[in-house]
Amino acid sequence: MGHLRDCIGHVRNLTIISDRANSIDMAIRRCFPDAFHGLCGVHLFRNLKTRCARIKNHKWKYWKAVKAYREVYFNKHMNRLRRVLPQCAETLDNVGIERWSRVHALGARYGFMTSNSAESINSLSRHARKLPITMLMEFFRASVQDWYYKKRNVAETLERRVTPWTEKKIAKRVVKSASWRVKPCSNTLFEVSDNTLNGLVDLDAKTCTCGKWQISGFPCGHVIKVALHLNQDDSTVYAMDCYTSDIYRQTYAEIVYPIPHPSEWEIPDDLQTVLPPVMDKRLPGRPKNRDRIPSKGEEKRKITCSRCKERGHTRMTCRAPMPSQTSFPPPTQYGSSSSSKAHHVPSKGKSTSQSKSHSSPFGTINLGDF
Repeated sequence: MGHLRDCIGHVRNLTIISDRANSIDMAIRRCFPDAFHGLCGVHLFRNLKTRCARIKNHKWKYWKAVKAYREVYFNKHMNRLRRVLPQCAETLDNVGIERWSRVHALGARYGFMTSNSAESINSLSRHARKLPITMLMEFFRASVQDWYYKKRNVAETLERRVTPWTEKKIAKRVVKSASWRVKPCSNTLFEVSDNTLNGLVDLDAKTCTCGKWQISGFPCGHVIKVALHLNQDDSTVYAMDCYTSDIYRQTYAEIVYPIPHPSEWEIPDDLQTVLPPVMDKRLPGRPKNRDRIPSKGEEKRKITCSRCKERGHTRMTCRAPMPSQTSFPPPTQYGSSSSSKAHHVPSKGKSTSQSKSHSSPFGTINLGDF
């Protein structure tokens, strides 16, 4: 965290999202005392599952409270959770609702309620992290070089004011607000009836009582409806600058250059040689795995085969021999050997002379009986 502070310096309205690790919490307080430290909703839910397994049946109540834009909706779903799982609700209160709730967040989360972006990098480097540090840094450098090249080519083709991702988000809200009605209060203040709690849009302050405009950064359904009321077909003008195509092009405008071959490096003479540690004696304890340490609730669940009842595989990959579904009649019914005489009862309406016999490995079978 100290090196990160030296690299980025002082950032206004900085928000850091992570899990509840004590070491991360202490480092953020020491290195970024003015930053807002939000919690990841997925990691918090896994922590709750270790305390109360029943929360899996009420998962939707938890996420409704996490993603609520209005305090009324937050209280509604939290009260539902308190009635069925008071212990989990108490834990969420002790953690601090401002750290995991969208409506009570003290910083700008821009709609990010999880740390999925960091988990994506972990998934990308799950094999590369076992390499030496120099090779690991080269892997990240090559990855960033490829990303910037592809994003830069995409940015050059953008002609609209905002990015395609933002346009899709706004288009969904346009469809949702098609039947809403606008009631003007002034030239900049409008009430929009949405058949629920309605919304009050203030164009001067760039706020809406639903909270979606100022929290997400792009216009909500109420603002879109007001724009149509003002004969403005393009409601993307009310989106924040960070969603525009110009900012997108500036983000990936810098070129990431490759590193030459080590034989062409210019090595200064005053470099300090760092020797590897002396490993003449094996450290005590079981060797640790080099993979990332899983969080609570992230451990792999042991599966059990439904056919052989053994752990480690499923029915589809089971190698145990499967019992046959067909069975042959006992030899005594048709005879024990091919040399034995056939004992049969003639069928009704047929004489014995009409019946025929057939020799098989299970004895002589009388075909006249069939």
